[in-house]
Parts: sequence; C-alpha cells; structure tokens
Amino acid sequence: MPAPWLIARTSGLYCRVFVPADLRPIVGQRFLVRALGARDRDQARLIAARYALAIGELFRQLRRELSVAEPKVEDILKAIKSGGTRDLTLKVKGVVSPTGGMVEEIVINNDEDARLVKEHFPGLIAGPARAYPAYGVLASERATQYCEYLSKTHDKYQAATKRVLQMLIDICGDRPPDDYDADAIDHFEKRIKFLPKNPDKIKNHRERWAKLNFAQIANDVELSEGIETIGDETMKGHFERLASFFNFCFNRRYMGQPSPMLSRVQKENGMAKNAPKRFAFTVQDLFDIFNPEHYKTRTLPHTFWPPLIALFTGARCNEIAQLYMDDIVNDDPQHPDRWRIMIRIGPGRTDQRLKNKFSNRSIPMHPRLIELGFLDYLNDVRSLGFERVFPSLRWTKAAGYGDTVSDMFSAYLRGKVKITEPKKVFHSFRHYFSDLANNETQYEQERIFDITGHKREGEFHLTYAKELHWPTKIAILNDIKLPKMELPVYKPGMFLSYLKATQAKRASEKAAGGRPKIVAARKKVATDKAKWIKKPKPVETTPKRFTLKATRKKAANTGQPGT
Repeated sequence: MPAPWLIARTSGLYCRVFVPADLRPIVGQRFLVRALGARDRDQARLIAARYALAIGELFRQLRRELSVAEPKVEDILKAIKSGGTRDLTLKVKGVVSPTGGMVEEIVINNDEDARLVKEHFPGLIAGPARAYPAYGVLASERATQYCEYLSKTHDKYQAATKRVLQMLIDICGDRPPDDYDADAIDHFEKRIKFLPKNPDKIKNHRERWAKLNFAQIANDVELSEGIETIGDETMKGHFERLASFFNFCFNRRYMGQPSPMLSRVQKENGMAKNAPKRFAFTVQDLFDIFNPEHYKTRTLPHTFWPPLIALFTGARCNEIAQLYMDDIVNDDPQHPDRWRIMIRIGPGRTDQRLKNKFSNRSIPMHPRLIELGFLDYLNDVRSLGFERVFPSLRWTKAAGYGDTVSDMFSAYLRGKVKITEPKKVFHSFRHYFSDLANNETQYEQERIFDITGHKREGEFHLTYAKELHWPTKIAILNDIKLPKMELPVYKPGMFLSYLKATQAKRASEKAAGGRPKIVAARKKVATDKAKWIKKPKPVETTPKRFTLKATRKKAANTGQPGT
C-alpha cells in the first residue's frame, strides 16, 4: 500500500499519495491529492489509509494490464484520477503574447496545457538548460553510437550491453544521459530485480514476454509466483555495463555531469575487488560428481565426455564443446601415441571462437582419457561421417556450442549431486586444474599457461619462445596429481544408437529446409508481429482551446476572459 501523506491547508485536510515512478508516464501525475472532508486528524488518518489502500489496488491492476500486449487501462486511470488533483499547477503572470497583448495569467494543469503554451508562447516553457546541444541527445541515439564503438568486442558482450541499455530506456524512459540521476538509477535497480532469469528458456512465458518491453516484463513477474529472477552477480554485470556507457558519454562530452554510476560501481568494486567469481571444486566434490551411481545417468555424449576432458585438461566449456574431429590430431608419424587436442579456430569456421589470442594452443591428450575410451568414441563418431566431436550440440550466437553443456551439467550438479553453491559450475574444473598445476608441480607459471591458455607476458615468452613441445607439456600434465577415483569407461558403440538418431534427424531437417520447430516459430512470430503493431493515430493539427485571463490596457480593462 502506498504511504499517504496528510496535508493541512486553510480549506481543510488533504491526503497526498505518490504515484510509483514506473506508472507516472501512464497516469500523467506525480501524486494524487484528495480532500478528506474531515477536520479531526484521527478520522482523517483513517480515511487516508482507506484511500491509499484502494489506490494501491488500482496501481496493481494497472501494472497487470500493462503487462499484456493490448492493455485496457482507461477505466483504471479514471478510477485513479477520480478525486485527485493534477500533478502540477503552474501559474505564470504578466506574459506578453506574440501579438503584443499582455496576458494576465496562464494556468497550466497538465501536459496538454504545456504543449499548447509551448506552441502559442514559444520560449515560455523550455526544457532543462544545456551547456551544449550535444548534452540533449537522447540515450537511444547515444546507445547506437556506443554499440558501434564496441563493434570489435566479443559478440556476447555486445549483446549483453544492448540488452541492458534497452532495459534502462524501457524502465526509466528515453532521455538524455545527463537526466539519469541517482533517483532514476535507484528506480532502475528496484525494477530489474523482478526481471526473470533466462527468460528465453521459460517455455510458459517466453512467447508472451517477447511482445513486452522490460518494464512490462518486470511488472508481470512481480505479480506472478514461482518465477526465478536474476541474481546479484547478473545485476552487478548490468551496472558495470551501464557505468561503461555513461563513462563513454562523459569522455566524449555527450553529457556534462559525471556518470551517475560512478560512486555505486566504485563502492561495489572496493567491497568485492578480490572476491572470486567462481570456486574450484574440492576433492570431495569430484568424488561426488564422478560417483558411478550418479554418473551412470550421463547417457549422452555431451554430458558424458566434457566433464572428463575438463578434469584432465583444464579447458573451457566452449573450447571442448566446439571441437571438430580434425581438432584431435596425431601428426607425428614417429610417435603414433602423441595425440593432441587443438584449441583453435579452424580455417573458415565462423562457429568456433576463442577468448583471446593466448587461448590458441594444443593440449596433449592425457593418458587417462585414452584409457577411458575417448579414442573409441571418436572412432564411432568418425564412422558415421560427422565433422564435430559432439554433433548433436546446437550453436548459438551468445554462447557458441557450450550453452547446452553448461546448462545440463549445472542441472546435474544441483539436482543429482546436490552441490548447491552457485559459484561452483562447469568452469570450476578449470579452477581446480589451474590451482593443482600451480601448487603440485615445480614448473613456472608461464609453462603452465601454455596448457591453460592464460595470458603470457614478457618479450622472451611473446617474441622468442614458441609453444612448448609435446614431451614438455605431457610431463607437466603427468606431474599434476589428480585424486585416484573410479571413473566411467566408454565401451565401443555405447553411444552409437544416439549418434545414428542424430544423423537421421539432421538428414530430415536438411530435407525439410531447416528445423521444423524453428521454421514454424519464425512464421508464427512474423504473423503475430503484424497483429501487435498498431497503426499510429492521426495527429490532430487543430490545437484545443484553453482559457487565459488577459487584459489589454489598464484603462480598457473589462475583466472579461480572453481566448
């Protein structure tokens, strides 16, 4: 329930209720004022509380209507405004009209009045003063310029930045960057807490949410139950991207004030500067993950092999998921046992990606992986003519091939293994491997980095010393003492039936011209979109009349209102 404020005026007691910031553009007022008709303060408080309770329910109904594609809010707005006063009553006296007459008083009660005054008395009502015209450009235009500036960054980062900037515009309105003050950012923070986590994966709502903006989605989730919302780490990432956007605007002199995110991000960075984003698995975690009773449920190639590969190589999730068959090489005829896993972008392959230039590397295949039957699995894949190691994985622009692997492993980790720490994920294998390599071996970090793909520094390592040879790398791998535990062994043909089903599915999709569900979904979206888009209402060219009290000269003052 909104908190009512009692106002004592000469005419009696009044109740004032503030309109929530996200509803002000719809209601057209900052607050509602209603005469209570009571002189006794105790009685007035009771009436005010009842009024605020009723208004609060109307606010909820309005949010509910705004969350649908075609809101019907007329009756609700009338109910909210009944008994209320306008947001602003502005009286301007002694105004000279463009024709030279003296206007005694202009009363402005609403946006329409303001528009008419701007039209007939240009210069009387102006926007906020701007030191330079560039300061008045809207955030949507600056966002386009900023995204062009980010064109050379990672696609995933660009998509996340566009998303958070659209959130800002949807929730706080499209205004010049200078106009996003601390209050606007506070409101933004309060509303994004209701945005759903991974909305594209929530089948019951995603089609409806696709028709809504972020403000409407937040309203919808707030009124719903059982929908998981974004976490603190996601919100922190949103604020960091917003801070980068405002810094860009300030440094380019697109805004006159420093970033409104400056103190907020500095405070968060100071508090959590050294806080790890991910935790390494413990030895007990590994025993639980690879427990035969648990791991026997990993009955798909992309759920069975990636955790084992990550355990023995420390490779990233997408580096494993995007492997092609020709990325597993043995090109040394004199040493047929020297298998290597090439982490690279193959010639002409746009579906492979690397985090940075140091990620391009080769990792010797650990002897334990061979013992567990990885080469036998590759033979099964090769026998069916597949190009990729995990042919059933689908590529996405945001996460490559690794999204499915990561999601399915997280579901296994939380559901079957019961490891609920949110900072323990697939990437925790890499943390465990790196920590063990750093502590359990006698090799320099630069040599370990040649396996893990971390950044190397110094002229010697960057200019003169090339990649370590296979014997040196395998010696480092063998020096990392992984815990002795029972691990699952692949039997030849174990996933052959699944691979054949994948092959048949691909052939069917190719014959049909694409994945049937996706083709049908695209057609449906195109059809629905035509229904969603409403034709704009024609703009009225004839201005509405409004009343002005005016006098021409003192001697000829008749006291009659002018128009």
